[in-house]
Amino acid sequence: MAVILAYGSPTLGHLYPLGALLRELARRGHRIHWRTTATEVATMRGIGIHTEAVDPRIEAITGQDWLAHNALGVLKRSIDVLCRRAVIEVDDLRCAIARVKPDAVIVDANCWGAMSMAEASNVPWLVFSPFTPYLRSR
Repeated sequence: MAVILAYGSPTLGHLYPLGALLRELARRGHRIHWRTTATEVATMRGIGIHTEAVDPRIEAITGQDWLAHNALGVLKRSIDVLCRRAVIEVDDLRCAIARVKPDAVIVDANCWGAMSMAEASNVPWLVFSPFTPYLRSR
């Protein structure tokens, strides 16, 4: 069976949908390693997934999109958070790949730096989107 490394956005709305997929993959015999929010590491370990927290600097970057005056303001604040996190995600995922040596990597759609690192690696990878994707893809 495969060794799969998952890299998730440190938010509960992204954790639980991906967690359901990873739990099923583990049930089918795959060895799953996950990087996610620190508050849920023990919970995910409790269901049999090897889990570590993402770099704490990533979780420290939070948005305040509710302070925006309109949809464009929300978008700007959200993009700012994702871009600042992306810089840290690159090395965080690089270290996780070196440690786990996965057969495949699953990256959350909001982890832009991790996607860049996954693409630069020689490991097959895919994007998991916990929301309806806005881009078409085969």
